[in-house]
Amino acid sequence: MAGTAGDGEPAQDIRASDAERDATVERLSAATGEGRVTLEEFSQRMERAATARTRAELDHLVADLPAGADVAGTASPSVPSRGPPGMLR
Repeated sequence: MAGTAGDGEPAQDIRASDAERDATVERLSAATGEGRVTLEEFSQRMERAATARTRAELDHLVADLPAGADVAGTASPSVPSRGPPGMLR
């Protein structure tokens, strides 16, 4: 979420939308499921995400997490399983 807004305002100073807050909570939830964030950390960060005013506040909550394939609801394309070499499906 870097760069500038259309009017030259830094993107980090732009007010966060409900959808951006929800996406941050989803990302935190996934990180908790992966064992990257404890339940206590998740609870604290989720509360902060719900009250975040700017994109910078949301970015700060996930800055120590890797960008995942499911971030913002975009799943990576799956590769079909072919089984062991030499076996056709």
